[in-house]
Amino acid sequence: MTWDKNVDYDIARESLLKLLKEARIKVRAGNKKARARLTIILILLTQLRNGARLGESYEAVYKFAETKAREVYVRLEKQKRYEERLMVLPEDVTPEDLSYVVRVNRDSVYTFARRILGINTHSLRYAFVTRLSKMGYPPNIIAKITGHKNLNHLITYTQAKKGEEILRALSL
Repeated sequence: MTWDKNVDYDIARESLLKLLKEARIKVRAGNKKARARLTIILILLTQLRNGARLGESYEAVYKFAETKAREVYVRLEKQKRYEERLMVLPEDVTPEDLSYVVRVNRDSVYTFARRILGINTHSLRYAFVTRLSKMGYPPNIIAKITGHKNLNHLITYTQAKKGEEILRALSL
């Protein structure tokens, strides 16, 4: 089962925080191109922190920057009727970071994730799901948090991850 490409939540977070620190230095030094990089990192951190789809985290970052709120509601993607979900700003993101947010192309976020992190953006969503599952949260609660409508998909995924974990831990 490689839906999450085995991206570890903590490792992804630490990688993104390191990149954020580097981007902050460049932005404060007046590098205008670094603002786009910082924005992309904020989008990916938000996606990881909330188990969101890319479009949801993209929308959330711009709402965070506009409203200065630490929580916003965004439209759920892949839904036939209009529904919203809560998004929480990652605790490592500062108001100063949000003041540097600029419009970036969504494709540039995909490209950055592939080239710099070596991952698909959706694997950040499943790193979050895996983390919550390991923390003992049931699939129906994880589905509510992440906006999954198909509980069977999520149950299959979390059971597969738990099965792999048990198999690795067996000493027969």
